Amino acid sequence: MKANKLMKMVLAMILMVGFFGCGKSSEGGDPQNNQIRNTSNFNGYGNFSNGQSVFECTNKNISSFEQFRALVATGNFPIEPHEFTYYLVQEYEVEVSTHELFGVDWLKYYTVDVDYITEIQRYSRINSDVANHEIFGNSKSSILAGLTNIVNGATAYHAFPGSSLVQVRAPNGDVYGIDLCQPLAANPIQVYKKETGEFKVAVMYNNWPFL
Repeated sequence: MKANKLMKMVLAMILMVGFFGCGKSSEGGDPQNNQIRNTSNFNGYGNFSNGQSVFECTNKNISSFEQFRALVATGNFPIEPHEFTYYLVQEYEVEVSTHELFGVDWLKYYTVDVDYITEIQRYSRINSDVANHEIFGNSKSSILAGLTNIVNGATAYHAFPGSSLVQVRAPNGDVYGIDLCQPLAANPIQVYKKETGEFKVAVMYNNWPFL
């Protein structure tokens, strides 16, 4: 793996631990009272797509959790750049340690140990419900349903200013990074499993890497 990709992955891991491990994220609302139903369907641009390319994507500067939730539930993701688009999912075991410089809490810093585990391939087909996803199954319908369930059950979220990436925390402490400017099947582009310390990152590799 190239050094710059690894550095960005490590930064993403630290951000996940920093925002959610320290409880500094925004609350996601009551999942029991604010469910948004999956209303996506086939359209002229392809299934579960807003028709924008990844270059045209306008899903940035998310201002509220409800806005983010609605965009996910309605399948507001860019269209794939190829008839078959492939996404390489790289899985790592991550150990993040917290340290305090001179014993002072506000001088806290992190060290990260990363061990490679395996690689998994996802793919999706344009103008079709066809997809393959190691978490959510073999259709865009199942992927969108899975993402919607994650967002509906989120206990906290963090949106990055000027970015299309939103990280959400599940009730069990797992963290998912959903990028609204990447095709549906690329998501979640980040997964952090709190119990095992495993971290997944997705790269669209038959076009160009986006992390």
